Amino acid sequence: MSRTIKQYVDALLSEPKGDSRDGTVLHRMFLPSERYVIDFAPDFQSGGWRQFDTDQDAAYFGVWYSAPQRLVLTYCEGDWTLEVAEDAEAMAAAVKRLCDFYREGFVFKAMDADGTLTTFVQDRAAMLAEIAS
Repeated sequence: MSRTIKQYVDALLSEPKGDSRDGTVLHRMFLPSERYVIDFAPDFQSGGWRQFDTDQDAAYFGVWYSAPQRLVLTYCEGDWTLEVAEDAEAMAAAVKRLCDFYREGFVFKAMDADGTLTTFVQDRAAMLAEIAS
């Protein structure tokens, strides 16, 4: 059976608190894995998790957030970071930092019958508005 995101979050929360900034606290740990353990975790939907699309997304890198839980989770080559926001305002600021730092990736690409390629990207403005509300 696959691990739940809650198990990863609990493991990170058991690590000593790291840096604090703008109403958030960081927890870090090293655990070799791949991003897909989060993407396909059984509690992804129920935990309110969403992928934050970046131009760096790969098997070895990913970013996710759960606005209801006020958490941002990042995985890069075995390094896990959990950013815990103390309130909704700090959560909105954390996701705004993600938007400022990471270039847009794409959700998917589609080609229609005449060969026109359309790239669909995450609507970051809508995402920020949803988190701020």
